[in-house]
Amino acid sequence: MTIFKNEKNIDNDETEVYVIHPALGTPAGYYHFLAEEISKTKGNHVVVFEIRGNGTSSEIASSSKDWGYYTLIENDFEIHVPFVLEIFKKNPIVLVGHSLGGQVGSLYVSKLVLEKSEIKRLYIFNVWILI
Repeated sequence: MTIFKNEKNIDNDETEVYVIHPALGTPAGYYHFLAEEISKTKGNHVVVFEIRGNGTSSEIASSSKDWGYYTLIENDFEIHVPFVLEIFKKNPIVLVGHSLGGQVGSLYVSKLVLEKSEIKRLYIFNVWILI
């Protein structure tokens, strides 16, 4: 996880926090330029998480691992979002997902529909969803 705090808005509870989840096979570091630009130009805070099995993740992908959408939602998003809320207690959260990160983000947000959700928006890009 990498945090990009906009120092000008550090004490502003209205400043949005963008939480980026990458595509499968794309390390989180690939999104650091985007995160820096969002932080600098929009004045937002940005947190970039690694998807398990990618880049610097401590989990190593292999044929012996059985990770599905459930694992990514219950073991990753269910930890990532509350962790961000601990750091940015009152700020609105915006989920950003690329490909697999967007698919899992959509499922996570749909799970929260009947619950009180701290998620303000969801942006997804390059996502294949078959209906």
